[in-house]
Amino acid sequence: MNSRNSFGGMASVHAATLAFGLAGLFGKFLEHSPVLITQGRTAIAALALAIVLGIQRKRLQLSGHEWFWLAVTGAILATHWVTFFHAVQVSTVAIGVLSYSSYPLFTTMIEPWVFRERLRPLHLGLALAVMVGIALIATSKSGNPTNPDASNVLLGVGWGLVSGFTFALLTILNRLHVQTHSPLLIGCAQNGFAALALLPFSVGLSWNLNEHDWSLLLALGLICTAAGHALLIHGLQRVRAQLASLILAGMESVYAILFAMLLLSEIPSLQTVLGGIFIIGTTVVACFQPSEPVTPSSASG
Repeated sequence: MNSRNSFGGMASVHAATLAFGLAGLFGKFLEHSPVLITQGRTAIAALALAIVLGIQRKRLQLSGHEWFWLAVTGAILATHWVTFFHAVQVSTVAIGVLSYSSYPLFTTMIEPWVFRERLRPLHLGLALAVMVGIALIATSKSGNPTNPDASNVLLGVGWGLVSGFTFALLTILNRLHVQTHSPLLIGCAQNGFAALALLPFSVGLSWNLNEHDWSLLLALGLICTAAGHALLIHGLQRVRAQLASLILAGMESVYAILFAMLLLSEIPSLQTVLGGIFIIGTTVVACFQPSEPVTPSSASG
Protein backbone atom coordinates (compact mmCIF):
# COMPACT_ATOMS: atom_id res chain seq x y z
CA MET A 1 0.00 0.00 0.00
CA ASN A 2 1.56 3.30 -1.05
CA SER A 3 1.57 6.42 1.12
CA ARG A 4 -0.90 8.28 -1.12
CA ASN A 5 -3.52 5.52 -0.81
CA SER A 6 -2.87 5.32 2.94
CA PHE A 7 -3.31 9.09 3.34
CA GLY A 8 -6.51 9.01 1.30
CA GLY A 9 -7.85 6.15 3.39
CA MET A 10 -7.04 7.94 6.65
CA ALA A 11 -8.71 11.10 5.36
CA SER A 12 -11.84 9.11 4.48
CA VAL A 13 -11.99 7.47 7.91
CA HIS A 14 -11.54 10.81 9.70
CA ALA A 15 -14.19 12.42 7.46
CA ALA A 16 -16.58 9.58 8.33
CA THR A 17 -15.79 10.03 12.03
CA LEU A 18 -16.49 13.76 11.74
CA ALA A 19 -19.84 12.99 10.09
CA PHE A 20 -20.76 10.53 12.84
CA GLY A 21 -19.62 12.99 15.51
CA LEU A 22 -21.89 15.69 14.11
CA ALA A 23 -24.99 13.49 14.38
CA GLY A 24 -25.55 14.08 18.09
CA LEU A 25 -25.85 17.83 17.59
CA PHE A 26 -28.98 17.37 15.49
CA GLY A 27 -30.77 16.26 18.65
CA LYS A 28 -30.33 19.88 19.77
CA PHE A 29 -30.75 21.59 16.39
CA LEU A 30 -34.05 19.79 15.66
CA GLU A 31 -36.54 20.56 18.42
CA HIS A 32 -38.76 17.63 17.55
CA SER A 33 -39.50 14.16 18.89
CA PRO A 34 -36.55 11.74 18.73
CA VAL A 35 -38.93 9.36 16.96
CA LEU A 36 -39.46 11.81 14.09
CA ILE A 37 -35.78 12.71 13.90
CA THR A 38 -34.79 9.04 13.74
CA GLN A 39 -37.49 8.09 11.25
CA GLY A 40 -36.61 10.97 8.94
CA ARG A 41 -32.91 10.25 9.22
CA THR A 42 -33.18 6.52 8.52
CA ALA A 43 -35.68 6.92 5.67
CA ILE A 44 -33.45 9.48 3.91
CA ALA A 45 -30.34 7.36 4.49
CA ALA A 46 -32.05 4.21 3.19
CA LEU A 47 -33.18 6.01 0.03
CA ALA A 48 -29.71 7.47 -0.57
CA LEU A 49 -28.00 4.11 -0.07
CA ALA A 50 -30.57 2.42 -2.34
CA ILE A 51 -29.67 4.90 -5.09
CA VAL A 52 -25.97 4.11 -4.62
CA LEU A 53 -26.70 0.37 -4.79
CA GLY A 54 -28.75 0.95 -7.94
CA ILE A 55 -25.88 2.83 -9.57
CA GLN A 56 -23.57 -0.05 -8.64
CA ARG A 57 -26.19 -2.50 -10.02
CA LYS A 58 -26.29 -4.42 -6.77
CA ARG A 59 -29.48 -6.27 -5.88
CA LEU A 60 -30.95 -7.06 -2.49
CA GLN A 61 -30.70 -10.83 -2.94
CA LEU A 62 -31.22 -12.23 0.54
CA SER A 63 -32.79 -15.33 2.03
CA GLY A 64 -35.94 -15.19 4.14
CA HIS A 65 -33.83 -15.84 7.24
CA GLU A 66 -31.58 -12.89 6.41
CA TRP A 67 -34.53 -10.57 5.73
CA PHE A 68 -35.95 -11.51 9.13
CA TRP A 69 -32.75 -10.64 10.96
CA LEU A 70 -32.34 -7.41 9.01
CA ALA A 71 -35.84 -6.44 10.13
CA VAL A 72 -34.96 -7.28 13.75
CA THR A 73 -31.68 -5.36 13.62
CA GLY A 74 -33.45 -2.47 11.88
CA ALA A 75 -35.84 -2.20 14.81
CA ILE A 76 -32.89 -2.30 17.22
CA LEU A 77 -31.14 0.41 15.18
CA ALA A 78 -34.27 2.57 15.49
CA THR A 79 -34.30 2.05 19.27
CA HIS A 80 -30.61 2.89 19.45
CA TRP A 81 -31.07 6.23 17.70
CA VAL A 82 -34.30 7.23 19.44
CA THR A 83 -32.73 6.68 22.87
CA PHE A 84 -29.51 8.42 21.81
CA PHE A 85 -31.30 11.56 20.62
CA HIS A 86 -33.45 11.52 23.75
CA ALA A 87 -30.31 11.35 25.91
CA VAL A 88 -28.88 14.37 24.09
CA GLN A 89 -32.11 16.34 24.36
CA VAL A 90 -32.62 15.84 28.10
CA SER A 91 -28.96 16.49 28.98
CA THR A 92 -26.03 17.52 26.75
CA VAL A 93 -24.26 16.20 23.68
CA ALA A 94 -21.25 15.22 25.82
CA ILE A 95 -23.32 13.23 28.32
CA GLY A 96 -25.35 11.52 25.59
CA VAL A 97 -22.33 10.61 23.46
CA LEU A 98 -20.12 9.46 26.34
CA SER A 99 -22.90 7.38 27.94
CA TYR A 100 -23.60 5.71 24.60
CA SER A 101 -19.87 5.02 24.26
CA SER A 102 -20.22 2.60 27.18
CA TYR A 103 -21.28 -0.10 24.71
CA PRO A 104 -18.03 -2.10 25.20
CA LEU A 105 -19.30 -2.86 28.72
CA PHE A 106 -22.40 -4.53 27.30
CA THR A 107 -20.50 -6.23 24.49
CA THR A 108 -18.11 -7.69 27.07
CA MET A 109 -21.02 -9.10 29.07
CA ILE A 110 -23.06 -10.42 26.11
CA GLU A 111 -20.50 -11.83 23.66
CA PRO A 112 -19.11 -14.67 25.84
CA TRP A 113 -22.66 -15.86 26.51
CA VAL A 114 -23.76 -15.71 22.87
CA PHE A 115 -20.61 -17.13 21.28
CA ARG A 116 -19.66 -19.42 24.19
CA GLU A 117 -16.34 -17.67 24.56
CA ARG A 118 -14.35 -17.45 27.77
CA LEU A 119 -14.63 -14.12 29.58
CA ARG A 120 -11.05 -12.91 30.00
CA PRO A 121 -9.89 -11.02 33.12
CA LEU A 122 -8.87 -8.09 30.90
CA HIS A 123 -12.46 -7.72 29.70
CA LEU A 124 -13.69 -7.60 33.29
CA GLY A 125 -11.14 -4.87 33.99
CA LEU A 126 -12.32 -2.89 30.96
CA ALA A 127 -15.93 -3.27 32.04
CA LEU A 128 -15.02 -1.97 35.51
CA ALA A 129 -13.26 1.06 33.97
CA VAL A 130 -16.37 1.85 31.91
CA MET A 131 -18.51 1.62 35.06
CA VAL A 132 -16.18 4.07 36.82
CA GLY A 133 -16.52 6.46 33.87
CA ILE A 134 -20.31 6.18 33.91
CA ALA A 135 -20.41 6.81 37.66
CA LEU A 136 -18.26 9.94 37.26
CA ILE A 137 -20.55 11.31 34.54
CA ALA A 138 -23.75 10.42 36.40
CA THR A 139 -22.61 12.25 39.55
CA SER A 140 -21.01 15.22 37.79
CA LYS A 141 -22.01 18.72 38.89
CA SER A 142 -21.27 22.10 37.41
CA GLY A 143 -21.93 25.68 38.33
CA ASN A 144 -22.42 26.53 34.66
CA PRO A 145 -26.11 27.52 34.25
CA THR A 146 -26.14 26.10 30.69
CA ASN A 147 -25.42 22.60 32.02
CA PRO A 148 -28.31 20.31 33.05
CA ASP A 149 -29.29 19.73 36.67
CA ALA A 150 -28.59 16.47 38.48
CA SER A 151 -31.89 14.81 37.55
CA ASN A 152 -31.42 15.55 33.85
CA VAL A 153 -27.83 14.31 34.00
CA LEU A 154 -29.10 10.99 35.38
CA LEU A 155 -31.80 10.85 32.71
CA GLY A 156 -29.24 11.54 30.00
CA VAL A 157 -26.93 8.84 31.33
CA GLY A 158 -29.82 6.38 31.60
CA TRP A 159 -31.02 6.90 28.03
CA GLY A 160 -27.40 6.90 26.82
CA LEU A 161 -26.83 3.52 28.48
CA VAL A 162 -29.92 2.10 26.73
CA SER A 163 -28.50 3.46 23.47
CA GLY A 164 -25.15 1.80 24.21
CA PHE A 165 -26.83 -1.51 25.08
CA THR A 166 -28.84 -1.56 21.85
CA PHE A 167 -25.71 -0.68 19.84
CA ALA A 168 -23.85 -3.60 21.44
CA LEU A 169 -26.79 -5.88 20.66
CA LEU A 170 -26.86 -4.62 17.07
CA THR A 171 -23.17 -5.35 16.46
CA ILE A 172 -23.45 -8.83 17.95
CA LEU A 173 -26.50 -9.73 15.84
CA ASN A 174 -24.73 -8.40 12.75
CA ARG A 175 -21.79 -10.65 13.56
CA LEU A 176 -24.14 -13.61 13.98
CA HIS A 177 -26.43 -13.24 10.99
CA VAL A 178 -25.64 -10.64 8.34
CA GLN A 179 -21.89 -9.98 8.19
CA THR A 180 -21.39 -11.83 4.86
CA HIS A 181 -23.07 -9.16 2.73
CA SER A 182 -22.04 -5.73 1.43
CA PRO A 183 -22.00 -3.14 4.24
CA LEU A 184 -23.89 -0.72 1.96
CA LEU A 185 -26.59 -3.33 1.38
CA ILE A 186 -26.90 -4.04 5.09
CA GLY A 187 -26.95 -0.32 5.90
CA CYS A 188 -29.67 0.33 3.31
CA ALA A 189 -31.88 -2.51 4.56
CA GLN A 190 -31.39 -1.78 8.26
CA ASN A 191 -32.11 1.93 7.85
CA GLY A 192 -35.21 1.12 5.79
CA PHE A 193 -36.51 -1.32 8.40
CA ALA A 194 -35.70 1.19 11.16
CA ALA A 195 -37.91 3.79 9.47
CA LEU A 196 -40.72 1.24 9.07
CA ALA A 197 -40.41 0.07 12.68
CA LEU A 198 -41.14 3.60 13.90
CA LEU A 199 -44.35 4.00 11.88
CA PRO A 200 -46.66 2.88 14.74
CA PHE A 201 -45.05 5.47 17.03
CA SER A 202 -44.99 8.36 14.56
CA VAL A 203 -48.57 8.15 13.25
CA GLY A 204 -49.91 10.44 15.96
CA LEU A 205 -47.00 12.89 15.78
CA SER A 206 -46.98 16.09 13.76
CA TRP A 207 -44.53 16.40 10.86
CA ASN A 208 -44.86 20.17 11.06
CA LEU A 209 -41.30 20.90 9.96
CA ASN A 210 -40.26 24.17 8.34
CA GLU A 211 -37.73 24.47 5.51
CA HIS A 212 -34.86 24.87 7.98
CA ASP A 213 -35.88 21.67 9.81
CA TRP A 214 -36.11 19.72 6.55
CA SER A 215 -32.66 20.93 5.49
CA LEU A 216 -31.24 19.77 8.82
CA LEU A 217 -32.97 16.40 8.50
CA LEU A 218 -31.60 15.99 4.97
CA ALA A 219 -28.10 16.82 6.22
CA LEU A 220 -28.48 14.28 9.03
CA GLY A 221 -29.62 11.54 6.67
CA LEU A 222 -27.34 12.28 3.74
CA ILE A 223 -24.13 13.57 5.35
CA CYS A 224 -24.06 12.04 8.83
CA THR A 225 -25.48 8.67 7.77
CA ALA A 226 -25.26 7.75 4.08
CA ALA A 227 -22.09 9.71 3.29
CA GLY A 228 -20.52 8.70 6.61
CA HIS A 229 -21.01 5.01 5.82
CA ALA A 230 -19.74 5.43 2.25
CA LEU A 231 -16.62 7.29 3.44
CA LEU A 232 -15.92 4.65 6.08
CA ILE A 233 -16.23 1.82 3.56
CA HIS A 234 -13.95 3.71 1.16
CA GLY A 235 -11.40 4.21 3.93
CA LEU A 236 -11.49 0.55 4.97
CA GLN A 237 -10.25 -0.37 1.50
CA ARG A 238 -7.00 1.48 2.25
CA VAL A 239 -6.65 1.44 6.05
CA ARG A 240 -6.48 -1.56 8.38
CA ALA A 241 -9.81 -2.24 10.10
CA GLN A 242 -8.13 -2.10 13.54
CA LEU A 243 -6.77 1.38 12.86
CA ALA A 244 -10.13 2.56 11.53
CA SER A 245 -11.85 1.19 14.65
CA LEU A 246 -9.30 2.98 16.82
CA ILE A 247 -10.01 6.31 15.09
CA LEU A 248 -13.76 5.83 15.40
CA ALA A 249 -13.60 4.76 19.04
CA GLY A 250 -11.16 7.43 20.12
CA MET A 251 -12.25 10.41 18.06
CA GLU A 252 -16.03 10.24 17.49
CA SER A 253 -16.85 11.40 21.02
CA VAL A 254 -14.05 13.98 20.91
CA TYR A 255 -15.37 15.47 17.66
CA ALA A 256 -18.94 15.48 19.00
CA ILE A 257 -17.94 17.31 22.19
CA LEU A 258 -15.79 19.83 20.27
CA PHE A 259 -18.65 20.54 17.85
CA ALA A 260 -21.02 21.00 20.81
CA MET A 261 -18.59 23.43 22.45
CA LEU A 262 -18.21 25.47 19.25
CA LEU A 263 -21.79 25.41 17.95
CA LEU A 264 -23.88 25.04 21.12
CA SER A 265 -21.58 26.55 23.78
CA GLU A 266 -21.92 23.33 25.79
CA ILE A 267 -18.87 23.16 28.04
CA PRO A 268 -18.64 19.79 29.86
CA SER A 269 -17.63 19.77 33.50
CA LEU A 270 -14.19 18.50 34.48
CA GLN A 271 -15.75 15.42 36.09
CA THR A 272 -17.66 14.64 32.88
CA VAL A 273 -14.41 14.93 30.91
CA LEU A 274 -12.67 12.60 33.38
CA GLY A 275 -15.49 10.07 33.04
CA GLY A 276 -15.20 10.35 29.28
CA ILE A 277 -11.47 9.61 29.46
CA PHE A 278 -12.23 6.37 31.31
CA ILE A 279 -14.84 5.34 28.74
CA ILE A 280 -12.96 6.37 25.58
CA GLY A 281 -9.70 4.94 26.91
CA THR A 282 -11.43 1.63 27.57
CA THR A 283 -12.87 1.57 24.05
CA VAL A 284 -9.45 2.31 22.54
CA VAL A 285 -7.87 -0.53 24.53
CA ALA A 286 -10.68 -2.85 23.40
CA CYS A 287 -9.87 -2.02 19.77
CA PHE A 288 -6.46 -3.65 20.17
CA GLN A 289 -8.00 -6.93 21.29
CA PRO A 290 -8.58 -9.63 18.63
CA SER A 291 -12.22 -9.72 17.60
CA GLU A 292 -14.51 -10.43 14.69
CA PRO A 293 -15.03 -7.58 12.20
CA VAL A 294 -18.16 -5.50 12.58
CA THR A 295 -20.01 -4.27 9.53
CA PRO A 296 -19.81 -0.50 9.04
CA SER A 297 -23.60 -0.40 8.82
CA SER A 298 -23.71 -0.77 12.56
CA ALA A 299 -21.42 2.11 13.15
CA SER A 300 -22.75 4.97 15.04
CA GLY A 301 -23.76 7.97 13.08
